[in-house]
Amino acid sequence: MIFLKNRKKKLRARMGQARKGLAEAHPEAPDALVENFPDEIWPKIGAVVSGFVPIRGEIDPRKLLAAFSCEGAVTALPVTKPGNALEFRAWRPGDPLVQAGMGLSEPPDSADRVHPTIVLTPLLAFDLKGRRLGWGGGFYDREVAQMRGERSVQIVGIAFDAQKVNRVPTGRHDQPLDWIVTEKAAYKAQH
Repeated sequence: MIFLKNRKKKLRARMGQARKGLAEAHPEAPDALVENFPDEIWPKIGAVVSGFVPIRGEIDPRKLLAAFSCEGAVTALPVTKPGNALEFRAWRPGDPLVQAGMGLSEPPDSADRVHPTIVLTPLLAFDLKGRRLGWGGGFYDREVAQMRGERSVQIVGIAFDAQKVNRVPTGRHDQPLDWIVTEKAAYKAQH
C-alpha cells in the first residue's frame, strides 16, 4: 500500500509539472475535443453529461459541453460535498457558477441535481488500459463505483495527449475509464 502511494505521488508530481503550459501551447484543444469525441458515445437528446471547469492547467471541455447542449443533451458539473462525495447539478455553458474549495467553480445550490450517464473526468495521467491518475482525493472513484452499481454509465477521461503514460499505478478502489479523448485522438480503453 505504501509502495503504491509513493508511486502515485511521484507520478502526480511529474505529470503536474508536465501539464503546465499545455493549455497555452494547444489553444486548438477545446475545438479538437469536439472533433475527436467518439460518435458511438455522443450523447442522445435528453442524455445527461457531466463535465468540469478546468483548474491547474487541465484541458478545457466547455466547448464540448456546449456542443452537447446545443444538440439537446442536459449538461452538468460536479459539486463537492462533505465526506469527499460528489453530486452533479445541471449547468449549461454561460450559467452562473459559485466559487468552492480547492479553486473549483460549481453550479449554485439552486441548480437541479441530475444523474449523468456520461461523465467527463479530469486527470493528471492516463494509460491505454483506461487507468486514470487524479489528484488523490478519490472523489471520482467513489462516485463512479456507486453509479456503476446503479446504472449504465460511460466514464470518459478528458486530457492532453501528452498526459498518456505507459502504466498508471492503481489500487483496488481505482475505477477505470471507458474512453479517453484528447486534442489528438479518442482511445477506447483496452480493459
